[in-house]
Amino acid sequence: MRRIPSAAGVIAGAAVVLIAFVVVNGPEARAEFPLDDAWIHLDYARGLVRDGAPTYNPGESEAGFSSAAWIVALLPSLLFAASPAALALAVKLTTLAFAMGASWASARLAARMVPDDHRETAMALGAVLPWLSPGFAFASVSGMEVSLTACVAALALDAVLDDRPRASALLLGVLPWCRPEGAVVSLVGWCALTLAAPTTAERVRRGVFAALPGAVLGALWVGWCLHVAGRPLPNTFYAKAGDGPLAARVAYWFERVLLAPGALAAVALTALVAYALVGASKHAAQRRAALVVGASAALPVAAIVATHGLHRGVLFYEQRYFLPFTALVAPLAAAGGALLAKELVSRGIRAPLAALSPALVVALLASPAWLAARESYADHCADIRRLHMQPALDAAAQTPSDTVLAVEGAGASRFFAGPRRVIDLLGLNTHRLAGVDQRERFCVVLRSGARVVIVPSDWMPAFDELYRTQTLATYTTPRWSVTAAHRPRAVVTAAVIPRPEALRFMDSHFDADCHPRTSRTP
Repeated sequence: MRRIPSAAGVIAGAAVVLIAFVVVNGPEARAEFPLDDAWIHLDYARGLVRDGAPTYNPGESEAGFSSAAWIVALLPSLLFAASPAALALAVKLTTLAFAMGASWASARLAARMVPDDHRETAMALGAVLPWLSPGFAFASVSGMEVSLTACVAALALDAVLDDRPRASALLLGVLPWCRPEGAVVSLVGWCALTLAAPTTAERVRRGVFAALPGAVLGALWVGWCLHVAGRPLPNTFYAKAGDGPLAARVAYWFERVLLAPGALAAVALTALVAYALVGASKHAAQRRAALVVGASAALPVAAIVATHGLHRGVLFYEQRYFLPFTALVAPLAAAGGALLAKELVSRGIRAPLAALSPALVVALLASPAWLAARESYADHCADIRRLHMQPALDAAAQTPSDTVLAVEGAGASRFFAGPRRVIDLLGLNTHRLAGVDQRERFCVVLRSGARVVIVPSDWMPAFDELYRTQTLATYTTPRWSVTAAHRPRAVVTAAVIPRPEALRFMDSHFDADCHPRTSRTP
């Protein structure tokens, strides 16, 4: 395989995204993350350095991280960055480096689905098409584990299709550590690798060998979650468990994932994928590659829709679950584009133009959504600065070091809180609050000793029932970027003192660990 075209696509795509999204997109885009969750993984990485284990509050083990591998990948940035702004930039460059790896692996996968004389074009398109996705471009500088997962998934499938059992076993084993949903791709890759063995005995031997890394790493993570929280999965899976009708979650996928690059771009990509599948069906090796890559793109999406709570109108915050796996559509579309280019050449179109045509069409059709994602990235970063980082910095400067903070945004709040203990009211990083009913949640919060809360303003009526409250500061943004509606958002920092009647109620209905004393309904 020639690598010069794919290398050029990888480098050019990364450079365009870095310049457009980060360098020239406003000061917050350079110095802040677009999601508070990026700070959460840095909290655990710092805990790993400080305590020798992925802790959230100093010395307190937790199970709130959704990517164990991303914590490890963040360690160099955390150890060598001299300031929060430098840390954010270093993490974004780390994210971009993994996105480049995903782009390069996409080129290799595309080449496996076409005849030899189409491979150069397929590789070039495979390297370029990921960067044309608005979601992939956003994720590639987000500071999140999306690009790491996409990179490992694509490299694992490439190793499987290249029949490299050792590399396949390692990468397939690491993949669920990147995102738990990656286990679906690991299963697809494991089946493909095992069934490729020539004899039954070799299949058994290869299957056991390929499963060992994943079994060991999976047991370590499950064991950690059981040890810390008494449950086998990270807190996030219980705090964000799928709810509501399945039809609504399917609608979310259709509107916010399938149509994310724009309706016409989605149609063009679907047509290219269909063209690739038809072309690959004529040759055994290409058919196998297309089936493995296609299943690895589709099955995790189905699993996410079935298990995750998805809310219409929410943008990157929930789109990110899908993006590591929808990135595998790019090599399929690239293979279709290479076959189409060959057809165009046969009809008299010059080869360079024919090779560029699929990418140019997708780029043109996706450009409105891509530019909107660039603008949204700047809005996200500005909102994290206003609604998460600034309240945390002010609380750290204005409260005693032994203050307990109860917060809704638990990433920057924990990172900048110093020695203060932080209670994550959503339960993502406080396992006693994950997946429990509201009364039990109130009991845990009341007995946590929290004296300052940092929460959205519309949460305050609930706190007024439990506490005497005094507003200390309010932070606002006119266009809250998490949702498509861009409605205003306000975050309040308030001092709180528990109401005696609330404490009496909790004492009468819950034991010291906030478990209900009886089944009666108050």
